[in-house]
Amino acid sequence: MSYSASGYNTMAAAILDIEALRQFRVMNLNSNWMKDLRTEVFRKRYELPIHPKNLWLDQDPLPHEKVDEIYRENIRCLIKRSSFTEPANRFRGAHYQSGASSPEEEKWENIKTLWDGWGDEEG
Repeated sequence: MSYSASGYNTMAAAILDIEALRQFRVMNLNSNWMKDLRTEVFRKRYELPIHPKNLWLDQDPLPHEKVDEIYRENIRCLIKRSSFTEPANRFRGAHYQSGASSPEEEKWENIKTLWDGWGDEEG
């Protein structure tokens, strides 16, 4: 994998050896933490969903500003269930700041063209 520290969106790409991962999971006794999870402890906490499922199954992804509101609702849900506790002081926190020069530039039809040709070999 690769790492890119920047103030902008980035991506990482790698070839994963799935068979090696499967071998690790069944053979490693110390670093394989998933085998030690006590999921029954959290059963009641997660009986009800937090994040809506299949958001983009029947529609294109929404712009950041609207998706941010979905995430804020997820946080409100966790506060209501007492999974999170409201802080003593509230700040605006993370919020979407558009880098687009026009509303047209923010439309999904235009954004998804950024991936056109991704992975195409040159030459």
